[in-house]
Amino acid sequence: MNQRTLTRLFREFVNIDTNRVNILSVSGSLKEVSGQMLIIPRWDGIVKEVVRQTLGALTSEIEDHFIENNLTVEVLNGTAINGLAGRTADMLRSFGYEIISVGNADRSNYESTLIYHFSGDDAMVKAFADVINCENIIEEFDPNDEPEGQKNMQSLDYKSDIRLIIGRDFNGRYVIKN
Repeated sequence: MNQRTLTRLFREFVNIDTNRVNILSVSGSLKEVSGQMLIIPRWDGIVKEVVRQTLGALTSEIEDHFIENNLTVEVLNGTAINGLAGRTADMLRSFGYEIISVGNADRSNYESTLIYHFSGDDAMVKAFADVINCENIIEEFDPNDEPEGQKNMQSLDYKSDIRLIIGRDFNGRYVIKN
């Protein structure tokens, strides 16, 4: 880079609204292509998907989308496929979600992938569901349903904003519709 270009680049950095920066990572493997080392993403089309979601967030009516995208996720494997929850958690991390636990569901024969949400932020949960193309969203608890002072403390006892239970309709990247 010449000095003029470098100066212009740093001037542009000064104008960045750091509150709206969304850091995403793309995992994959290093491959040599035409003498250059390139990262080949683990999931085909993931870069395109990240760009699509970023553009959607930028044009969204949700105020400060990136600031509020701090949903915590619990990923549970409801299938007999070993390691599926861990691989799915890695993929969700690449979209910027905070994975707080990974494990097995209470059984390994879920037909459908389910999203239980406890956050009350329907728009953010819908954006999460769009990442894996899942329509099975179940609201577990709405704090507005109970009068103040009568909150059920057991209902407030949850570990994550979202609990994802992977079913047999999940191909490792998306929920496949029948």
